[in-house]
Amino acid sequence: MKVSDIPSKNLLQHVDPTQSSNPPEKNQKPEEALGKTESGDRVELSSRSRALQKIHEVLQSTPEVRLERVSELKKRIAEGRYHLESNALAEKILKESLLDLIK
Repeated sequence: MKVSDIPSKNLLQHVDPTQSSNPPEKNQKPEEALGKTESGDRVELSSRSRALQKIHEVLQSTPEVRLERVSELKKRIAEGRYHLESNALAEKILKESLLDLIK
């Protein structure tokens, strides 16, 4: 059973017109192979967007837990040299809780 009269070598062009039966040259950029030039679409990021991207990169590379700090605190607790003011801790907990409520 014959489905179509389209020659098989041109079949790809009928499915996706951006594809051709002639592959692009090896030195040719994909955009040039499709007939597009460098004067096509462009995207420029604002300075705020670039700053946010930089912040994101820094946060991604920063560990969530500072192992050196944790080790130092564990050592101080074990040696009995870590003292915490309970009033200051309670105040900070309450402050953070209130801030979370108004967000």
